[in-house]
Amino acid sequence: MSDAIKTESPIEEDFLAALQAISDGLVVFIPNASLDDLMKRATADDERQRVFMASQVPLWKYRADFVLATYYTPTSPRVICVECDGKEFHTSAEQQQRDYDRDAFLMGKSIATVRFTGGQLKRDAYACAYKAIGELGITQRGPKTVAQAVVGVIKSTHWQFERRKKP
Repeated sequence: MSDAIKTESPIEEDFLAALQAISDGLVVFIPNASLDDLMKRATADDERQRVFMASQVPLWKYRADFVLATYYTPTSPRVICVECDGKEFHTSAEQQQRDYDRDAFLMGKSIATVRFTGGQLKRDAYACAYKAIGELGITQRGPKTVAQAVVGVIKSTHWQFERRKKP
């Protein structure tokens, strides 16, 4: 198996890219990890500041686009499932009922589901990534939107340029 983080759609790639961009060491990407792998790493995390993440994770009779886990107590991590919902598979009444049933099942297992539409991810994948991290109870770091990220890059570049100028 590949050691890459697997995605199955462009909107999943958008979410993953945003999460990687904001992670700054906060998110530890674990390819091919199971729910048990993530939970063990989260409960053993002595720093209690990192988020362990995997994609395409089997969850009983379902599969999650992404699962994120972080330390909560010594025996119980906080875990969320992130779903990136494209129009093709999540707009009909039947599909929405299936999503509702799935979310209720996972909630019964103490796993909250955070859903983002393709439109939300296309508009601002960074905000979606921050919302997912926030659902774990972790304070936000870095820019909250693409615009803030761009402004940060411009300021950083300007500062470096100004520093290089000769008096």
